[in-house]
Amino acid sequence: MITQTIRYTVLALVAGALSQVFWMPSVAAQAPEVVRTILLRQDLPMPNYEAVEIAVELPVGAREGRHTHAGVLIVHILEGTMTYDHEGREQASYGPGATFTAEPGRIHEGINNGDVTIKAIATLIAPKGQDLTTQVP
Repeated sequence: MITQTIRYTVLALVAGALSQVFWMPSVAAQAPEVVRTILLRQDLPMPNYEAVEIAVELPVGAREGRHTHAGVLIVHILEGTMTYDHEGREQASYGPGATFTAEPGRIHEGINNGDVTIKAIATLIAPKGQDLTTQVP
């Protein structure tokens, strides 16, 4: 009798655990991903430098992640409003028509706290052969 009770208890626990795995909605929602498309990559007349022009889209709720660049970054917002964290500056918001910069090696991050996808054009002037972006903790 005790053995049968233990068996039923174990079966009930396993069934309960499995129901949580198969029927419980995922707690960790997938974070929206930033989309970057290189539009132009061209050598500059300055020796060992290049210009890279990039179309950037940040869906609602997206974050770029804290990062740096080896060169100067110039960003122009086409649509949406970007919350911008930049090392050494106060947090700012930039809307359509705004243009701002990030200095080489300075940690920064674009965030979409709005309700529409942010569309921007980013131009990077950097030494050739360097990574375009370096993520930082």
